[in-house]
Amino acid sequence: GFRFTKVYRNGISFRTGLNYSQVNEKFRFTEGNIIQIIYITNTAGDTTGSYEAVSARYKTTHNKFRTIDLPIMIGYEMGNGRWHANINAGGVVNIRSWQKGDVLDKNLQPVNINSNAAPSPYQYRTNIGFGFIGAASVYYKLNDRWHLLAEPYIRYNFTPMSKSELTFKQKYTTTGLRLGVRLDF
Repeated sequence: GFRFTKVYRNGISFRTGLNYSQVNEKFRFTEGNIIQIIYITNTAGDTTGSYEAVSARYKTTHNKFRTIDLPIMIGYEMGNGRWHANINAGGVVNIRSWQKGDVLDKNLQPVNINSNAAPSPYQYRTNIGFGFIGAASVYYKLNDRWHLLAEPYIRYNFTPMSKSELTFKQKYTTTGLRLGVRLDF
């Protein structure tokens, strides 16, 4: 993503911008003790015998939950010389969410949640609303205008990604580390 940060002389900072996020999740489904009856037939089509085969069914899907968000944060920046730190917190407004993967339906069977697929009661929200975000940034000044930055953050969504009519509420609290460059104007 990209953002704009304004730091005032007293150290108070304000930041906003656009941020793309992706949560990756591994969905594994195992259904055991599937009994299959296999019939043996002769060339005339008559059944001459049968036997049972017991097996399991496996499905693994890599779910992806993506968002585009608008963070609005206030903080405090301090530092001298080459090193600076900024502690900030605020709200994050979701502009768009989309998903791809599988979840369990009410019968505990895998069902697709692809946002681009035909409508399904199991599809997730395309907008998850408002959340909280907090971060602590560390900057290393390369020259008068350029800084390297590292920023651990935490984000909490107030609204689940799953729709309200679903009994299973899938809500994420995410943590991460942003790495990048900062350009002072």
